[in-house]
Amino acid sequence: MGVITDNNGTLICLPTVEEQFRVMPIEEIISYSPVGELPGFLQAAVKHTFGESRPDAYIRPIASAGGAGAISNVIWNYSNVGDTILTHD
Repeated sequence: MGVITDNNGTLICLPTVEEQFRVMPIEEIISYSPVGELPGFLQAAVKHTFGESRPDAYIRPIASAGGAGAISNVIWNYSNVGDTILTHD
Protein backbone atom coordinates (compact mmCIF):
# COMPACT_ATOMS: atom_id res chain seq x y z
CA MET A 1 0.00 0.00 0.00
CA GLY A 2 1.11 3.54 -0.65
CA VAL A 3 3.61 2.57 -3.35
CA ILE A 4 3.81 2.67 -7.14
CA THR A 5 5.19 -0.09 -9.34
CA ASP A 6 5.98 -0.46 -13.01
CA ASN A 7 4.33 -3.02 -15.31
CA ASN A 8 6.68 -5.73 -14.00
CA GLY A 9 5.77 -5.06 -10.36
CA THR A 10 9.10 -3.39 -9.59
CA LEU A 11 8.88 -0.61 -7.01
CA ILE A 12 9.52 2.80 -8.57
CA CYS A 13 9.76 6.42 -7.47
CA LEU A 14 9.16 9.48 -9.58
CA PRO A 15 12.49 11.34 -10.06
CA THR A 16 11.02 14.62 -8.77
CA VAL A 17 9.79 12.87 -5.61
CA GLU A 18 13.18 11.23 -5.07
CA GLU A 19 14.95 14.60 -5.43
CA GLN A 20 12.67 16.11 -2.77
CA PHE A 21 13.15 13.14 -0.41
CA ARG A 22 16.93 13.52 -0.61
CA VAL A 23 16.80 17.08 0.78
CA MET A 24 14.15 16.52 3.47
CA PRO A 25 14.93 15.77 7.13
CA ILE A 26 14.33 12.08 7.89
CA GLU A 27 11.67 12.98 10.48
CA GLU A 28 9.55 14.57 7.76
CA ILE A 29 9.99 11.64 5.39
CA ILE A 30 8.91 8.90 7.82
CA SER A 31 6.20 10.65 9.82
CA TYR A 32 2.46 10.28 9.31
CA SER A 33 0.14 13.25 9.14
CA PRO A 34 -1.63 13.86 12.43
CA VAL A 35 -4.58 11.47 12.77
CA GLY A 36 -6.70 14.37 14.05
CA GLU A 37 -6.31 15.93 10.57
CA LEU A 38 -4.65 19.03 9.23
CA PRO A 39 -6.86 22.15 9.32
CA GLY A 40 -9.07 22.32 6.26
CA PHE A 41 -7.73 19.09 4.72
CA LEU A 42 -10.84 16.95 5.15
CA GLN A 43 -13.19 19.49 3.59
CA ALA A 44 -10.71 20.09 0.77
CA ALA A 45 -10.63 16.31 0.19
CA VAL A 46 -14.42 16.22 -0.06
CA LYS A 47 -14.41 19.14 -2.49
CA HIS A 48 -11.71 17.49 -4.61
CA THR A 49 -13.46 14.09 -4.55
CA PHE A 50 -16.87 15.30 -5.71
CA GLY A 51 -16.04 18.53 -7.53
CA GLU A 52 -19.20 19.87 -9.19
CA SER A 53 -20.99 16.53 -8.66
CA ARG A 54 -21.35 16.59 -4.89
CA PRO A 55 -24.57 14.78 -3.96
CA ASP A 56 -27.24 16.44 -1.87
CA ALA A 57 -26.56 14.15 1.08
CA TYR A 58 -24.87 14.09 4.48
CA ILE A 59 -21.12 13.79 3.97
CA ARG A 60 -18.62 13.76 6.82
CA PRO A 61 -15.00 12.97 6.07
CA ILE A 62 -12.77 11.33 8.66
CA ALA A 63 -9.01 11.02 9.07
CA SER A 64 -7.19 7.70 9.32
CA ALA A 65 -3.61 6.58 9.79
CA GLY A 66 -2.79 5.46 6.25
CA GLY A 67 -4.56 3.19 3.80
CA ALA A 68 -4.62 0.15 6.10
CA GLY A 69 -6.08 2.34 8.84
CA ALA A 70 -8.82 3.51 6.49
CA ILE A 71 -9.72 -0.05 5.49
CA SER A 72 -9.74 -1.18 9.13
CA ASN A 73 -11.93 1.80 10.08
CA VAL A 74 -14.50 0.96 7.41
CA ILE A 75 -14.67 -2.72 8.35
CA TRP A 76 -14.91 -2.17 12.12
CA ASN A 77 -17.26 0.83 12.05
CA TYR A 78 -19.49 0.35 9.03
CA SER A 79 -20.09 -3.40 8.85
CA ASN A 80 -21.57 -6.07 11.07
CA VAL A 81 -20.69 -9.70 11.75
CA GLY A 82 -21.98 -11.70 8.79
CA ASP A 83 -21.87 -8.81 6.29
CA THR A 84 -20.29 -9.44 2.93
CA ILE A 85 -17.38 -7.12 2.10
CA LEU A 86 -16.04 -6.94 -1.45
CA THR A 87 -12.32 -6.44 -1.95
CA HIS A 88 -9.62 -7.15 -4.54
CA ASP A 89 -6.86 -9.74 -4.61
